[in-house]
Amino acid sequence: GSFNGCTDECEEHGTCQRNALGDHLCVCDKGWGGQGCSLPQCGGSGGCGEHGSCVAPGVCKCHPGFDGPECDLQVCRNQCSRHGLCDTVHGKCECFA
Repeated sequence: GSFNGCTDECEEHGTCQRNALGDHLCVCDKGWGGQGCSLPQCGGSGGCGEHGSCVAPGVCKCHPGFDGPECDLQVCRNQCSRHGLCDTVHGKCECFA
C-alpha cells in the first residue's frame, strides 16, 4: 500500500519525506535505491556488470566463471594448475616458461 505517496517498503530502507512541492517521496538509506528503496545498490559505474547481481548494498554475487568486486574478472580453470598466471581479461592461463 501507500502512505501519503510513499510505499510501505520505504520504511524498511528509507524514510518518507515531503519535498518543497508538498509531495511525499522515499529518501533511501545509503546503499538502497529504486521505488520504495527496495533494491540494493552496488558501487562502481556498472554495479555488478553483466556477470553478476547485487544481493546486498555493496555486495555482488558473481556468475560462475567471474570474480572481483564488480564481477568483471574472468576466472581461469584450476587456477592454471599453479603453473602459470591467469589473464583475468580473457580468462586464459599464461604458462610459466
